[in-house]
Amino acid sequence: MKPSYILAGILFIALATSAWSQSNPVVGKVIYERLCVTCHGSTGRGGRMAGMLPVPPRNLADTAYMEVRSEDQLFTVVKDGSAALGLSDAMPGFGNQLNDQEIRDTVAYVQTLAAAHLPATAQPETESAASAQ
Repeated sequence: MKPSYILAGILFIALATSAWSQSNPVVGKVIYERLCVTCHGSTGRGGRMAGMLPVPPRNLADTAYMEVRSEDQLFTVVKDGSAALGLSDAMPGFGNQLNDQEIRDTVAYVQTLAAAHLPATAQPETESAASAQ
């Protein structure tokens, strides 16, 4: 392998790592509350629209599922929609509303929902059901 290819690879990894390290979950929470909470809920376990959708939104508090999803996969889903990863087309992309930094910030916040170790359920709950507990 030529040294220039190795250097280019190292530079790419450094830039990619740098972009994720600058993600701000506090900013991401504001975006999440504006665009995501209706379907995914404030805890990530399902919002008020969850029961009305033909495909339930992903339970973002499910640590087992979220641990196997990379930041890049989550970024793609938020930017281009879940169909971009071969999943259901129920999750729309927000790349036309958010820039890449805002998407990284949102992903950083979404990861905190699973990190909070909320009990995961197979099906998302509605906001009213979650608040009744």
